Amino acid sequence: MDNLPFSQNLTDRRPLIFFDMDGVLSKEKSSWNYLHTRLGVSNENNYNLFRTGKIDYREFMRRDINLWLQSRGEITVDAIKQILDEIELFPGAVEATKTLHREGFHLVIVSGGLMWLAEKIGRETGIDEIYANIILSLGGIVLPDCRALVNPKRKDIVVNNVLNKYSPEYSISIGDSPDDQKMFNVTDYSISMNNEPGYVNEIGFDLKTDNLENCADLILAIRDERNEIL
Repeated sequence: MDNLPFSQNLTDRRPLIFFDMDGVLSKEKSSWNYLHTRLGVSNENNYNLFRTGKIDYREFMRRDINLWLQSRGEITVDAIKQILDEIELFPGAVEATKTLHREGFHLVIVSGGLMWLAEKIGRETGIDEIYANIILSLGGIVLPDCRALVNPKRKDIVVNNVLNKYSPEYSISIGDSPDDQKMFNVTDYSISMNNEPGYVNEIGFDLKTDNLENCADLILAIRDERNEIL
């Protein structure tokens, strides 16, 4: 950990830890894809339209939701939540977040996944603050509309808003894919956990692990190294 970079504009605010959700706090790499598979649909065409810039993220979400409705007809919020409940926490998630809370960190989820799953994981881990995407409903029935609060390719927008709100002493982001790079770019430190093949986090740390407690250990090592430098 030689030549560890650090911010020059420090305050006495609690340090912020930004967690991606899918593949970091949960074992499933994509809660959206998990739902598509369980509901028997494919969003490949929608994804290609989004990837090539032909539709924005809200329209991408709307089209995905409509795939479910076209396949199943009316679908309840409870039915979606029951499927999401099948998604397991990443091993060590509860223990890691407990440790980080005890050590004085403020923990935030920033996910392009679904708020319903993020809220569940937030309750289970005690995460302080949650930003994810909302599917609209009426009377417990899913509507073909949404609120796209987190574009997975522009998490830096949400992260910057949170940083401006708190002015933390320093910040660390944890993700698992190239989509997290813009988030990595705006935090003081970054950890890419179990990277997608071929992706390297060139401005931070790469971590291969099967237990999130190892990520918490790395965060504490960053803090300790930082204290020694300062």
